[in-house]
Amino acid sequence: MRNCQDTLQWLDAYWDNELDPVNTLEIEQHLQGCTACSQSYEELRTLGIALSDLPRHRIPAVLREQVRSALRAEAGEESKTIPFPPTARASWPWLTAIAAMLLLCALLAGVLLTSRPPPASASERESQEVIASHIRSLMASHLADVISTDEHTVKPWFDGKLDFSPPVIDFAKEGFPLIGGRLDYLTDKPVAAIVYRRDKHVINLFCRPSGPKSPDSLPQLVTHQGYHVVTWTQQGRNCWVVSDLNEAELQQFVELVRRPTPG
Repeated sequence: MRNCQDTLQWLDAYWDNELDPVNTLEIEQHLQGCTACSQSYEELRTLGIALSDLPRHRIPAVLREQVRSALRAEAGEESKTIPFPPTARASWPWLTAIAAMLLLCALLAGVLLTSRPPPASASERESQEVIASHIRSLMASHLADVISTDEHTVKPWFDGKLDFSPPVIDFAKEGFPLIGGRLDYLTDKPVAAIVYRRDKHVINLFCRPSGPKSPDSLPQLVTHQGYHVVTWTQQGRNCWVVSDLNEAELQQFVELVRRPTPG
């Protein structure tokens, strides 16, 4: 859960739509429950709208040429443009300051561009979307379309809603009771979301068929913003497990899900 200081630092990026889905959802969740930060965001939004409506003026050609000449003069080059009028000689310090500011802006722009992180890979974007779906289910209080601890109630519920049969097993004896299931989407494709609980922690298990030639893969763990995502492929099925449960217990749950079942 974000605090006010952290949220305020990200408001500009949130307004500019520069955040990934996970950060966006966390910012929205904080704004819904914090009057002070919501007011700060409204002030930022109002200012942004007002600035976008201001008229924009082109730089006069004379001023642009004077700045260029000042830059060449600072570099020790002879100006080949039209000479300044006599009244402009007294403005040399001012022009030099403008030239310095322009150079500083160019340097800062270069630093910002080179310091930007590389774009997220497909697997990273997928993990972020899994976490976003998990957070969204908690925020909307919509963990399950069918609420039941009986696997024989949850599993048939998916019939007719999906073109595959997801694995639905109650692990209550192992400390991971079944809560229910729902229909969800990842990368714009339907998935079965099977919901479990460990103490006060919710676990979402997403499943859908993999490609016909997709080989089995071992579980891979990714951690982002305090959430763990474990993904793997097994027996023609892609699986994702996501929760804020500690890593050791989440791995224990994954092993239960991957355990061979009769039939």
